[in-house]
Amino acid sequence: MSRKDLTLVEKISILDKIKAQPHSLRELEKLIGTSKSVLSRLKNNEKAIREQWEKLNDSNSAPVNRKRKREGKDPEVDKAINEWFFCCYRTWCSYFGPHVTAES
Repeated sequence: MSRKDLTLVEKISILDKIKAQPHSLRELEKLIGTSKSVLSRLKNNEKAIREQWEKLNDSNSAPVNRKRKREGKDPEVDKAINEWFFCCYRTWCSYFGPHVTAES
């Protein structure tokens, strides 16, 4: 089986199927089309996955269909980097904006 990253929506739907149909992992593997290790990892991490689902549904901070969670370790550093990036971006846009390109 080839590797396939599951989105959060897919993980939640698989967890719902596991709860609705209490079969063995082998039967679920054939039914859903993923490996046993993926299914057991989802079952073991169900609480964390559902908490993440609730968190993303409450706030519109990130799309729910992302395959990987991309968060920094320190929110203050992330905020400072974002501010720096937008400051640089605005400066760059003023140097290479439409009026400058039109003049050249």
